[in-house]
Amino acid sequence: MAELYRSDPALALEVIQGIEADSDHAELPSVLQQVAQALGGMESSPIIESLRGELVALCAGGAVSREVVQAFDALLAQDGVGDCRIADTTIAHAP
Repeated sequence: MAELYRSDPALALEVIQGIEADSDHAELPSVLQQVAQALGGMESSPIIESLRGELVALCAGGAVSREVVQAFDALLAQDGVGDCRIADTTIAHAP
């Protein structure tokens, strides 16, 4: 899937939005890992910003933990996506 997400980053956003809509969050950690691997080496872009926004919304709604978001940030940094961290102040109100 990482290869698909790399060739079509919008698909990654659709998958994450689908997980949110279906409330099937068990698969989210593996999807986030695949997305982070796919985005490795890419410059920050509007699609990456949209992905960040989805994660902030999921975290704020309690669908994912702050730890999942931080792990995704770490994967992005490890894979060279530049500075795509979600600021702690953005999600400080999350459970």
